Amino acid sequence: MPPEAEASPLTTARSGIRRAHWPALLAGAGGAATVGLLGAAGLAPLFVSVSAGTLTLAAVTQWLTEMGMGALAGWVGNLATDGMQAALAEDAPDPAWLAALAQRLDAAAANNQALATELATFLQKLDAVPLALAAIAEEQGAQSDVLIEQHRLLQRLSADMERLQLAGGALGPVVVAEANRVIATLTAYHDARFDQLLAAVTALRDAQHRALINFAGAQMRDVNFQGDVAGRDIHKTTVHGGAEVVQPVAVSGGYVGAVIGKQVIEYHFTPRSTPAGRRGC
Repeated sequence: MPPEAEASPLTTARSGIRRAHWPALLAGAGGAATVGLLGAAGLAPLFVSVSAGTLTLAAVTQWLTEMGMGALAGWVGNLATDGMQAALAEDAPDPAWLAALAQRLDAAAANNQALATELATFLQKLDAVPLALAAIAEEQGAQSDVLIEQHRLLQRLSADMERLQLAGGALGPVVVAEANRVIATLTAYHDARFDQLLAAVTALRDAQHRALINFAGAQMRDVNFQGDVAGRDIHKTTVHGGAEVVQPVAVSGGYVGAVIGKQVIEYHFTPRSTPAGRRGC
């Protein structure tokens, strides 16, 4: 049995992210949105595998459904039955085909919030963003070009997240973490040539950080909390007829959400110190 016949849908989808030529795609995708491009790059090898008979369409849609992505599974199933065929080169899908698929996927997500949310989760589960950024690092020569292209991807992705109402959702922590990695690399250079780029990536990171905190607050708004929250007892003791009575005190969900969101982000997404080889600027 050929190796590709044994590959799982997850492995197959990730291969599409790694093989895509991201600088060229971002520069000439014909207006295709980045969320759509990332999704298309992940879906392309699945369509190819279905066409080649190494994966069944039922296996792909079942995999998506089991991850809670029923809307995306339905879209993939409908597109496959419409005869959407991938033009696959030896190492990457045809860029024009990929851009067309990305535009169709973006249009569907723009008109269906459930599909858009599932698409974001799909990209998060694929590790699509870190894989794409790593692919950029492998393809580009000079480190300065790597950082510029990585910022371009994160910038366009952030704009798409805002447009598709995905800010603060599944992709938010990923963008914060990857922006922190770029910031750490830029800071390590101590080079004034990178000051403007560093400021731009930092602003992008901070905007995504705020979106996560706001999203956490919105999710928890109108919820009354009882008990200890973040180490603070929010029960209030009053005296009635000589006896102490403990009464629950309503706490602002937005405030608690902001505090919890801030703690979670700071705990999980502090830039990691990882050795990285440098290329010439």
